[in-house]
Amino acid sequence: MLSKHALPFIVFLVTHLSRAWAADPFDLSGNGPLFLNANQMREDLQQTQELLRQSYVRYPTLAQGGVNWDQTFRGLERQLTSKANPVLTHHFQEQLTNALAVTEDIQIETDLMVQKRHYAFQVEPRVPFVSGVSIVLQEGRHRILPNRPAPQAANKWLIGCEGNRHELFPTPPERAGEERFMLGVRAQHNPPPLKCALEDDLGRPETLELPLSLPAMLRNGPEVPVYTYQQGRVDYIRWFRDGALDEQATFNFRRLAKELRSSKTLILDVRGNHTGSFGFIEKWLQELTQEDWQNVV
Repeated sequence: MLSKHALPFIVFLVTHLSRAWAADPFDLSGNGPLFLNANQMREDLQQTQELLRQSYVRYPTLAQGGVNWDQTFRGLERQLTSKANPVLTHHFQEQLTNALAVTEDIQIETDLMVQKRHYAFQVEPRVPFVSGVSIVLQEGRHRILPNRPAPQAANKWLIGCEGNRHELFPTPPERAGEERFMLGVRAQHNPPPLKCALEDDLGRPETLELPLSLPAMLRNGPEVPVYTYQQGRVDYIRWFRDGALDEQATFNFRRLAKELRSSKTLILDVRGNHTGSFGFIEKWLQELTQEDWQNVV
């Protein structure tokens, strides 16, 4: 990757870079050492940070947003160089990738060939893990709605969660002007249960522990419908997949667009639609808006 020590290479939009700021070229031969000593790791961490500083467009943006690059790299340096024995090169690669998780950028990956072995790691994205507990904003406070995961918490007020690590993910409302949320956290791996403080209308406290999981999601396929439609103050459409031109559901879907032209607010939910094409939905949008959507991105 970044020096004569044959480190893993960070991939952004390029696959090979010359080390313009150093005398020694990269070693991309795949014949690097199995182990790295403290000086080699220290040098490579410095050069990694320099590469990011010069080549990664989000480097200053993340710094302004609170990422302390110096602290990230110096902390990793202290952790790795404090070991009594040399570190396996691919272990160094893995620890470096983990440290770069502060970017939450899945385009950052490391690729290493050592002794004819291939090691690849990627920054994992943070994704929502949810509790299944629905919350509505009322009078400036968050009230828990009756729900299956925690029926004992129904109609109580959310005060906060341990470590202040919780998030309220917006979900479709059932009434105009309503703000509704799902309680959960963002994480790269399965997080521990969420411990939250509640109180009832009399101010009596209660603690609730909620397991977290990835939300169940239908994936598109021939067995799922093209769409579903739920009429209400806010019309709600889920588009699951493209329909064949001669499929009755395709005709019904486009006819629905005409019927919704007078709707002031609607939600088109594309979650779970992994292969839907713009070529299909642009015709639906044309029916809805009576505008030309061809070749629009």
